[in-house]
Amino acid sequence: MLDLAQQLDDYIIFYNGPKCGASAPDHFHFQAGNKGFLPVEKDPNRHNAIHFESTDKQEMLDRFVQIYNDLPLSPLETEPMLNLLAWYANGLWTTCLFPRTKRRPACFSDTGDANLLITPGAVEMGGVFITPLEKDFKKITAENISRIIHEVSKI
Repeated sequence: MLDLAQQLDDYIIFYNGPKCGASAPDHFHFQAGNKGFLPVEKDPNRHNAIHFESTDKQEMLDRFVQIYNDLPLSPLETEPMLNLLAWYANGLWTTCLFPRTKRRPACFSDTGDANLLITPGAVEMGGVFITPLEKDFKKITAENISRIIHEVSKI
């Protein structure tokens, strides 16, 4: 992921672990998006993330492995629940790791007006909420977003 971030230095690289995003819960993949659209890029310390940066790739890898190995692992899973963002600029790698406690917030399965079809992934954890349904776009509030992030986050 760090190599990809370095090669695609105009982009931010996303990773959603299994059961940690809107895509299929049984596989993982990387995605890339244009830099500059996620609030976390401007101020990584304001988000529920473990933020680290370095000019030394091996230091970044060592730090990630240390944190990764400390994350809880469900007996039925092969990987801890997490979302990860990475980018590279001017010789500096930056990553934001979002440890997760669950895939979906309660509002996903609520009924009636309380229902919000939101399954946060790396983009949402980075500060941009995507609502697949227009009804949710029209009614979601900052309070909903804050509750969702805190509900699915470990931090």
